[in-house]
Amino acid sequence: MNTGTIDSGFARYLLGLEDESFFALIRNYLGPVKTPYNKHELIANLVEFLSRDETRRRILELLDEEDRLVLRAVMLLGQPTEDNLHQFLLEELDFGHFHWLLTSLRDRLLLIDGHVPATVQVNPLLAEDLVRARINPDSLLAGELLDPQAESPGELPWFSPVLAACLYAFLREEPILYTRSGAIRKRAATALRERFGQLFSSDAGDRRLATALLALRTLGLIAPESEEKPVRIMHDGWDELAELPDNWIQALFWATLVSPSLERAFDMAPLLIEFARRLPRDRWFTGAEILRILRLTSFGTGIFFSRETPGTLTETGLLLPHGEGYRLNPAAADVLEIPRGTTTGAVLHASMEITLSPELSFRSLMDAAGIARLRRYDIMPVMEITEESIASARRIERENAPDTLRRITDMPLPQNAAFLLTRWAGRADAVRLVRGLVLRVDEEVAEILNSSPEFNALPRDTLAPGVFLFHPDRQDEVEHILEKMEFTAPGGLENLFSGTGEAPEFLRLYSRYQQPVLTWRPSVSFTDIPPHGDKIPPGTPVEDTLGELREALRNMDVPEELERELALRIERKLILFPHQIRTDLVPRHGVEARGLDYLGKLRIAEQAIAEGELLELIMRSAAGAPQRILVRPRELSESGDDLMLRAIQLPEGSPVRIRIRRASLVRRLSGTLLRRRSGR
Repeated sequence: MNTGTIDSGFARYLLGLEDESFFALIRNYLGPVKTPYNKHELIANLVEFLSRDETRRRILELLDEEDRLVLRAVMLLGQPTEDNLHQFLLEELDFGHFHWLLTSLRDRLLLIDGHVPATVQVNPLLAEDLVRARINPDSLLAGELLDPQAESPGELPWFSPVLAACLYAFLREEPILYTRSGAIRKRAATALRERFGQLFSSDAGDRRLATALLALRTLGLIAPESEEKPVRIMHDGWDELAELPDNWIQALFWATLVSPSLERAFDMAPLLIEFARRLPRDRWFTGAEILRILRLTSFGTGIFFSRETPGTLTETGLLLPHGEGYRLNPAAADVLEIPRGTTTGAVLHASMEITLSPELSFRSLMDAAGIARLRRYDIMPVMEITEESIASARRIERENAPDTLRRITDMPLPQNAAFLLTRWAGRADAVRLVRGLVLRVDEEVAEILNSSPEFNALPRDTLAPGVFLFHPDRQDEVEHILEKMEFTAPGGLENLFSGTGEAPEFLRLYSRYQQPVLTWRPSVSFTDIPPHGDKIPPGTPVEDTLGELREALRNMDVPEELERELALRIERKLILFPHQIRTDLVPRHGVEARGLDYLGKLRIAEQAIAEGELLELIMRSAAGAPQRILVRPRELSESGDDLMLRAIQLPEGSPVRIRIRRASLVRRLSGTLLRRRSGR
C-alpha cells in the first residue's frame, strides 16, 4: 500500500496547491480539519485513503465513457498541455464540455498538474489501477481487424509523380485549358479525353484536374492562369523538385491538398510518410481514430489536421473507404516507402514512341517529359518524340535528346531513331530562341576581351561584334574576369523584359527537415503492470453507484442550500461513499445558477471575473433553440434594468456582450474543490 511519502509526485503536487484548494480536497475526502494540523500528515492520510482497495474500486466504478476517453488521451500523450489535449479530442468533445470534464477529473484527483506549467498528467497513485481496469490508451487508435476477404493490395493513387510528369508534358503542348468563364475549352477537353481517358473526363474528372493543378500551383510549378492566358510552367522548379527523393515528391503532392501552403506542405510531407508507415494494413479505422493517429504523428509540431483530412486523403488515394471508416491503401503506402525509383526502364520503339515504367524515378520521368509529347496516360504512359517536341525541348534547354534516351532506356539508340534525332536537331538549329546572359561592350573593349585566354576559355556564342552570349549560370565567372581585367563591373544584371518568376526553393526546404519525434513519453510506465486480476474486480454501473448516493442524500435532513451543494458533488462524482455526505461541508462558493435565479447568476459571473475563470452559458437563439457558449468574462456593466456581461467568446476569441437576464444557465467552468490557477 502506498504510504504517501512526501517525496512522491502526488504529495509534491498537493503541497503546491493554494491553501483554499488544498483544504477543500481534505474536507471533501477526509472530513473536517482539526487544529493544530500538519500538512504532511494530512497528505499522508489522503494518500492512505486513496490507496484503500474499496476507495480505488469506487473511483473506477464512477468512471463513465467520457472520463475514460480523456484519461486514455492523457495516458497516450504523456503530459500534454490542455490545448494539445483538446485538439487531440476535438472530434469528440466541444471546447466547453472538454474543460468541464477536465476540472471534474482534477477534483476527483484522477488528473494532476504535469511537471511543466499548463500540462496535465494521470495521478501516479491511481495509474496502475486505471491500467488494470482496462483503460488502455492504445484503444484510442486500435481500429478493427479487416475481414480477410476485404483485404486487397489496393491500387496506385491517381495523383502521383507519374501523372505530374505527364501533365508537365501535356501543358507544354496545350497550355490554355480554361475559358474566361472558367469552363474547360472544347479543344482542351478533347485533348484531355484523348490523352488521359476517363481520368479527366466527366464532372469527377474536372474536379481531379482542378485538384492536380491546385497542387502544382501551390508548389510553384505552374503560375496562376486567368482569362484564357496560357499556363506558365516554371521549368527550374520542376528540375529542382526532381532532385528530391521520390517518396517525398509523392508526399508533397498529397500534403499540398491537405494544407495549401508550400512551407506547410514540406512540414506535413514527412508526417504523411510516417503515418503511412505506422498505420497497420490489416485494420480499418473510424474517422476519429484516423485523426487521432495523424495528430499523434504530428504531436508537438504545431501542425493541425482538420476533420476533413481523412476524406481528402481518401480522394488522393492514400486511404481507401471501408464502410463508414477508412483503411490504408497498401499500394499507396508502398510508394511512400521507396526513396528513389529506377533510373532506367523506358522502352524506345521504332515508331519513336517511349513506354515509361511507373517504377521510373521522377528525374527520369521528367527527362522523358522534357523531350517528348504525351501520347497516352495509363499505368505505363506512352510518350512520343516528334520534330516539334525536339524543337520545344531546345526552348527549355533540353539540348541533348540522344543522351537522355540512352540514359533512361539503358540501350543504344536504334539507327532510325539516331538519324531522325540528328535531322530534327539540325532543323531546330536553323531558327533558335535562346535564353542566356548577354554581355554588350564597345569595340575597343571587345578587342581586349578577345585577346584574353581566360575570357576565351568561357563557353560562349558571339552574336555580333561586342555582343557575347553566355549560359545564365556563368554570370559570376564573367563578372570576376571583368573585374580582374579592371573593367567596371556591371551594377547588377539589367532586366530588359519581365522574368518568369523565381523557382521554389525545394532543396532549401528539404534540407531543414528533421525526422519528427513520434514517440511519446507517458508519465507512468505500464510495462511491468500485471494483467487484470481479482484485487479490483469489475465495478457496478455508474448509475447504480450514483443512485445509492442520491438515495442516501434523500434520507438526510439537511438545509436546502447544502442539499443542492451535496447533490452537485454527487453528480460530479466527488462523493464516493455515503459517510462522506456530511452536514459540516461548507461550499467554497456556488458553481451554477439557472432560470429565474437572477441574483445567483450575477454572483456566479462576479466570482468568475474575480478569479479569472471561464463561464459556460446557455442562451436562447432567435429561433428559440438552446445555444451553449463558453466565454472568458471581463466585466459587468449596467444596461437599462439589466446587467450586461462583457466577455471574450472561446475558442474564437471574439468579444461578446450578453444580458444576464437572458441566460437560462450561468455556470463557472471551475472545479468544485480546486481553484483554477492563473495561467492554467
